[in-house]
Order: sequence, then C-alpha cells, then structure tokens
Amino acid sequence: MLKWLESLGVVDFRRYVVTTVVGMAFLSTVGLSSDSRAQATDTDVLETESRAAEQARRASGQALDLQTLDSAPVTYQEVLRDPDNVALNFRFARTQVSQGNFRGASATLERILRINPKLAAVRLLYAIVLFRLDNLGEAELEFRAVAALDISPGTAAEIDKFLDRIQTARQTTNYSVSLSLGVHLDTNKTSSPRSNQLLVSDALNTVGRAEADIGYIGVTSIRATHDLGYQEGHTVFGSLSYFHDDQTAEDSLDLQSFTIEVGGTMRQAFAEIDVTPTLYRSFTRLSREDFLRETGGRLRFERDMGEGVKAYSVFTLNTQTFHVISENATGSERNGRQYSVAVGGSYLLFPAKAEKFASFQREQLTLSHTWLLGNGQFLLNSLTYQRDRYNDADSFVSKRTRRDDIFRYRLTYGAPLAFLFGAGILPEAFENISFSPSIDIVRSRSNINNNDTKNFKVQVLLTKSWSF
Repeated sequence: MLKWLESLGVVDFRRYVVTTVVGMAFLSTVGLSSDSRAQATDTDVLETESRAAEQARRASGQALDLQTLDSAPVTYQEVLRDPDNVALNFRFARTQVSQGNFRGASATLERILRINPKLAAVRLLYAIVLFRLDNLGEAELEFRAVAALDISPGTAAEIDKFLDRIQTARQTTNYSVSLSLGVHLDTNKTSSPRSNQLLVSDALNTVGRAEADIGYIGVTSIRATHDLGYQEGHTVFGSLSYFHDDQTAEDSLDLQSFTIEVGGTMRQAFAEIDVTPTLYRSFTRLSREDFLRETGGRLRFERDMGEGVKAYSVFTLNTQTFHVISENATGSERNGRQYSVAVGGSYLLFPAKAEKFASFQREQLTLSHTWLLGNGQFLLNSLTYQRDRYNDADSFVSKRTRRDDIFRYRLTYGAPLAFLFGAGILPEAFENISFSPSIDIVRSRSNINNNDTKNFKVQVLLTKSWSF
C-alpha cells in the first residue's frame, strides 16, 4: 500500500486511498495450551510490526520531501477566475502536489516559469516535482538552475541533498539501511480470553486475567538493489532484516526474527505487468529458543492502471518447521506448508475458496490512509477486518469448529525531531530522525472462549534511514 502511496507522493485528508485485500492462508493446527494461544499468532506479530515500521519510514520520507508545502488549498475554478495571478497559480500547484497530482503540478509550474523563469521558489518546487516523477535528468538541471539564483543557505543545503539523492539513484547498485527503535505497552500481551475461562475438551477452566506488559522493540533492514542495465529498468535485489521484541515481564513471549530475501523485478514483463519473484529464508526465536524456520517464495504481479491506480496480486508458498521449546511442547504439530493468495488495488474484491483438513481460510479487508500534515509530519490510519474460518475442530479444545472475526485499528503520528525540538537545536544527523507514536486496538471475536480476546497497544518508535 505504502509503495503505491510513495509513487503518488502524498495524499491529503480529503482524498482517501482504499485498498481491499482478500487472502487465503492454510496453516497447521495449533495446540492450545495457555502459552501456545499467545504464540499462535507470532508470525502475524512479525508481519504486522515490520510492515508498520516500513509504512512509517516511507511516510516520513514523503513528509520530509514536501515539508514546506503549507498553504491554503486552491481550486481550479479559482485559477480560471484569475489565470494571470502568479501567486494564485503557485498555490494551486502546491495544492496539486499535496493531492498527489504531480503531472498536473508540473504543467502548472511550467506555465508560471514561462512567464518568469527566475522565481526561485517556483523553480525549486518544479525540480522537486520532476524528482518525484523520476525525471532525474531534468530535475538535476532545475536544481542547478535554482542553485545559481539568489537563495538562502538553508535552501542551498536542501538542493545539495536532492542532488546527492539523484546521484545515488543513478548508481547501478544502490544500498539502503533503516533502523527503528522503540517501546510498547500491551494491555493483554498473554492473549487471555475476555471470559477468563479456557476450553479443554469442551470443559471450562478458569485462567488468570489479562496481563499488561512493556516491551522494547527494534526493526532494522539492509537492502541492495542492482540495475541490470536494460531500458525497461529490470532489477535484482537482496535484503537482510532483523526484528526484536523483548518483554519486561513475559519473557516467554520474547521474539526475535532474522530474514534473508533475494529476488528481482521484471518491468512490464508482459501486458504492462511488473513481475517480482522473491525467495526468502527466516529464523525465529521465541522465549530465546529456536522456534520456527521458514523457507518460501513469493510471486508478485503489479500493473499500473492509470490515474495513480495500481492493481496487484501476490502468491506465496512456504514450508514452516517448528521446534519444541520449553514454553511449548506442541510446536512440532504445526509443521507444514503455508499457501496464501492476496489480491488488491483500488476497490478490488475477489472471492476466495479453500478446503483442507486442519487448516483455515482467511479473508482480509484493509482500508489505509496517509495524511501529510506539513513540516515533516504525517498521520497513518489503518483499519483491518480479518475473517478466519477453520475447516476442522481441535478435539483437545472443543468439538466446535473455530470461527474468528478480528478487527484491528492502528493510528500512527510521525514527525522529525527537528520539528519537535526546533531547527538548529539538535545535531544535523539527528534532525531527520522520525519520532512516531502509535496506538493499536485489536478485538478478536471467536466462538471459542480461548480466542475471544482484546488488546490495546501503545508504541513509540524512533526511525533513521540512510541511502548510499
């Protein structure tokens, strides 16, 4: 979703971008001891938190690029009433950029520059627009033209940063590093049922109440991308990522994961569709013991539908090998293959069918929205409904077949430290570190007491990115 938003640049609060995702997952049945209930979604935790950190990183980059675009919005009708008003046209161009209409903004700015080519603010915004449109050659010419005008030292420094990024983007091989560190509080880290009763062979047993816990989280990734030299822009890539979640009280839920990925992207391989195959290998530790090893591959198809809309489908197949650990002696019962299919885009909905013993079918709908607030600030909203339907009952728990309906809402605010502390207060290397607090509300409704839970989570991350 955020990759799409990044290609658009920015979306303001009046323009919601909606992605509908339907997926299927076939997983081994999980033994439901008190601990394994919490561990049953450990791979979901990894995916959710890693994706959230990446979304915040991308949104922060967008917001920092366009942090000076703070002005009242202007409509096209206002421009038509006063077409020769340069200031009004410039404000209209800024409005177009804030709405993600970079091509329209480019045309508006070109019209202004034909009248007066020495307007530094207009030329600078035009250069940024060209950069966001990936027109690096013309963007570089425009940045250098602005640098030759009478500009402030701060503007000159910003231009130098963009010129460095252009040179980096032109390299055959590019590297990027991202690091996020933070803390979070869960009100129900142990996933205790709301009824405080646990089913075992359809008999209710009283268990402890939900326990809150504080954890320290870290997400880091290193990625290399190599341009194969084709005109279409085919690339290959490799990445290393590490996830760490250390609980202060519930040490049995300490989670670490290391993932290696290699793959490539074939641009417009057929019918203007980009094809990205990926192979990956991951190692997960739970309670500081080897818990899961996963080997698999993904095949992603993506097509630009025009007007800023993209459609995609992702097919994933992997093999999961769980190990018996001191906290969970039933881990090996979860061994098996996992198949998943996701189809998404703008208002796309596809039905999904599955039938397999001891597995479940998942259908998921996600609505996401990014709002860039100016001065490097951003706001992320995500609302997810997840429907899990198991194909068989776990006789150890109940004769009933499990059915879950899970609702999740996540809200993240982000801002650079330079905005929070004031420009010039911190060393330059710290100014573009993103501070992003978030709240995460999860409500799982289930026909099985063990899985009828709720959790409220508060988290704070500090994120720093490098490209070279």
